[in-house]
Amino acid sequence: MHLTERLISFQQELEPKLDVVLNKIEQDTIPLTQNERILSLISQLREVSKNGKRVRPFLTEEVYRLHTDELEDISQVLVAIELFHLFCLVHDDVMDEASIRHGAETIHKFGTSLYGNRQAQEKISDNQAILVGDLLFNAVYTEFTEFILGKANTTELLRHFSTMVHEVCIGQMIDVDLQGDLTPSNETLVKKNTLKTAYYSIIRPMQLGALIAQKPEALPALEKIGFEIGLMYQLQDDLLDIGLEKNKTGKNLYADITQSQPTILTNYIQNNAPELFEDLEPFFGKMIAEEDYSRLYSLFSESGAIDYAELQIATHLEAAENIIKAFESEPEKEFFTELLDFLHKRKK
Repeated sequence: MHLTERLISFQQELEPKLDVVLNKIEQDTIPLTQNERILSLISQLREVSKNGKRVRPFLTEEVYRLHTDELEDISQVLVAIELFHLFCLVHDDVMDEASIRHGAETIHKFGTSLYGNRQAQEKISDNQAILVGDLLFNAVYTEFTEFILGKANTTELLRHFSTMVHEVCIGQMIDVDLQGDLTPSNETLVKKNTLKTAYYSIIRPMQLGALIAQKPEALPALEKIGFEIGLMYQLQDDLLDIGLEKNKTGKNLYADITQSQPTILTNYIQNNAPELFEDLEPFFGKMIAEEDYSRLYSLFSESGAIDYAELQIATHLEAAENIIKAFESEPEKEFFTELLDFLHKRKK
């Protein structure tokens, strides 16, 4: 079965398992309060969770299968990984003031309709969304610790998961620190992309699969290839954010511009086409109207930023391909070749 087919099958199998835990959060809340607004906010988690790519737990399972012949049911840890991602999204959406996630209203946006008759309704809904995220975080560690208890390498697994959490939080702090800074160094942007994408989305999930299989010796090679894949993945995200096909992403375009968030692309324009950056700068921190999409895309295109990003993507792709050639295992070579092809050709 090709990787794409395996991912679709994985998504279908994981969905009901996620629903079980999300439903449990709601059911555990009912004895504590029957407040319909609170229960509705928790229930909205299912809508926000739908249509997720589930790439992180998928990578964990795939690498786990590559490194053991004695397969066990690891669905509980896979659910924990995806629930942690959902937790990150709920909090990120508050920070980014995002209104759409996976085609559904974000938790804090949904909350504004529940508290529409209150003063400071946005503040209330933001606070409630943060707390809903906290409930998710509690569920994450419940699921994860229940899975690792009794394992021979329980401490190592817990430390690895905690490292992933710490790294992505620091990556997000760098991200927030950069907001409004339109002239950051490329080194800072790469550090943010390394922590938020390479380590969080690729390296740590894959390494977790190897650790569950009790193959710690595989970690260095997974880090090496995950670094190249992760930075390629982030550059593609930056390009998708300025694309003209809104419906394929399931979220608003030019979100980075709206949030005054510098990227490798905007940094390139600042450093290499300052006259075009002058045209781009007034859009930062503003809601972007659809009629401005074409003009903005032209700025990225005319400046050479898109060509530069595509060249960087090709560089990381080539580096990853060279790493794959060094793998001794044919199943590993086949998996990473498929993964690279899948991620390189993604449209959302």
